[in-house]
Amino acid sequence: ALTAGTTYYVSIYVYAPGYSGTNDEFKLTVGSAQDATTQTTIIIDKTGANATAYADWTLVTGSFTASADGDY
Repeated sequence: ALTAGTTYYVSIYVYAPGYSGTNDEFKLTVGSAQDATTQTTIIIDKTGANATAYADWTLVTGSFTASADGDY
């Protein structure tokens, strides 16, 4: 359970060996349930122009502020 108005931080390590020169794309989201339709808050966006090639382990961080008390 998260608290409204509190900022939460998420960190993940990413690495994509064998894809030299190819940008890796992913998006980390949060929502009020475990289905795609409720995942409306983007925490980390590495798609499109934000895509990056990860040749070594790299720490990627993001944050979000809970808009209401409850489970996310």
